[in-house]
Amino acid sequence: MSNPFEPILGKKPSKTDIAGIHQQVLAQPDLLPRLMELVQSDDPQQAAKAAWPISYIFQDRPHWLAPYFDLIGNMLNREDMHPGIIRNLLRALQEVKTGIPEAAAGSIMNACFNRLLDAKETIAIKAFSITVLYHLSQTYPDIKEELISTLEFVLPTSSTGVRNRGEKTLKMLRK
Repeated sequence: MSNPFEPILGKKPSKTDIAGIHQQVLAQPDLLPRLMELVQSDDPQQAAKAAWPISYIFQDRPHWLAPYFDLIGNMLNREDMHPGIIRNLLRALQEVKTGIPEAAAGSIMNACFNRLLDAKETIAIKAFSITVLYHLSQTYPDIKEELISTLEFVLPTSSTGVRNRGEKTLKMLRK
């Protein structure tokens, strides 16, 4: 059976196309697994295109992420993953304030710390990683000191966007 999203994602989707997929999945949640199949595609371009509406879907329905925490943790830790996939998965994860199970949280934390420390990583991925780690630190306070020291290490050489997000996060962590 073909995937209903392949024709749209097979071409260069517009923002309107992505919004349509977003609304379609919100109206028909049973389509979410079909879209997640495409995010896991061996074709990195198709997977990145599928991750774009996923980020909006999970921003609206963060609790829908729950069955995918392990998968997302594994994807975030892969070195060969397209940056668009990582960016969109982290954008979605930053909406999850609590409820990530410990097994998946460890994998997600590891990926976020590694991406935050990677000098070649994109600004958005670093900024989203900071927010994800902050939310995880509220559930798993053992990582607060590591997050503080990591931010203190990376912020002096970071971009303005990462520095801004990091400084705000440090203030919240030190309260």
